[in-house]
Amino acid sequence: MRSCRDKYKKVLLLSVAVTIAPLTNYIVKRKKCNLIKNAYGRIIKVTSDRSQKERTIENIVEELHECLRKTGCDKYYLMAHSISGLYALYWANRYPQEIQGFIGIDCSVPGQSDKEPYPIKMATINKVYLWVQKAMNIFGIARLISARKHRKAVYADVDYPYMERELEVFRILSIDDAANSTVMNELKHMESNLQKVRDMKFPQSVPVLHFLAENNCKLLDTWEDLHREIIMETGKSKLVHLGKKHYLHIEQREKMASEVKNWVRAI
Repeated sequence: MRSCRDKYKKVLLLSVAVTIAPLTNYIVKRKKCNLIKNAYGRIIKVTSDRSQKERTIENIVEELHECLRKTGCDKYYLMAHSISGLYALYWANRYPQEIQGFIGIDCSVPGQSDKEPYPIKMATINKVYLWVQKAMNIFGIARLISARKHRKAVYADVDYPYMERELEVFRILSIDDAANSTVMNELKHMESNLQKVRDMKFPQSVPVLHFLAENNCKLLDTWEDLHREIIMETGKSKLVHLGKKHYLHIEQREKMASEVKNWVRAI
């Protein structure tokens, strides 16, 4: 793991499963990271060790923080996508003196389960989806479906010039990791982890930049309000509607990069 002791600002991205480079060239996730490179030295995938510990929010954050501490980083920005927003919220309250700011990518927030958009809870839908995915992996269905079209197995940037070999690596690793024991254990703790941060807000010392997807704002009419409610610092914090779909850091990466750079410079 390379040292963080240099002049550049540090951004730690907490991603969700099956997120691939070039979006996340340097990710520290859960316990230990393994960088997989192609013949040209391009980082194409970041994997992490599977953990025997329960995937409680406390264990996840402590493991991540220990991993980051070993790089020498003591001041950094947290960036989180989707469910990782809950971990970032807990992290910011656990280590507020280290956080220079938080950047949320359509991230999960406390209270989002109070008004579900469907008759069935989203947590239940996620559980069913992952169990189906796990069954498809076990019986080889996922490999068969994606054998000719590698992009069917991964959420990849359609505009990025991936090599066929890179996509094949993504496909195999994504199928292997998508519903492993660690992911399934994290899913088991999803609702309890959400309850643990239910009354949390970002500390007054932490400015926040939220990127929201229009589709989720339409699906849940309280989506924007819930994101505003967890912001305590109001002078430098900002909320931006950036695009329609949940994976904004893939589909709106250039606009997002520009917004983040301007925001960081301003604060």
